[in-house]
Amino acid sequence: MAEDDTVRITLRIPADLHSRLSSSAHKYERSLNAEIVENLERAVPNDTPLAAFLRDEAYELTRQIESLKGILDEMQAQGMEYARRGADVLAGAILRVETNSVTRYLLDAEARLRRIKRVLGE
Repeated sequence: MAEDDTVRITLRIPADLHSRLSSSAHKYERSLNAEIVENLERAVPNDTPLAAFLRDEAYELTRQIESLKGILDEMQAQGMEYARRGADVLAGAILRVETNSVTRYLLDAEARLRRIKRVLGE
């Protein structure tokens, strides 16, 4: 960051927060100023149109993941019921194929969510 891109401010913070920031700065081998800037960058989102879009996508993926986990729970319960009743072998096989499909979709959604969060720095 160039010197003319910065703004100098005076900041008052609680002693405990100062201590935690200083410890973290030392741990990551940064100056106290760099540590404060890093924490502020993570805390205050840069809502460019792309960042806003990615946050919306992350929200939708989170909802899909929750839904898929619920579906998988229901499928597992149904599979246990099939096993308990000694149900039709074909029905059990179809359920396993469907379960595998939902599991793959869930894993894909979780991977996409992790990539989006990594891009957003979350």
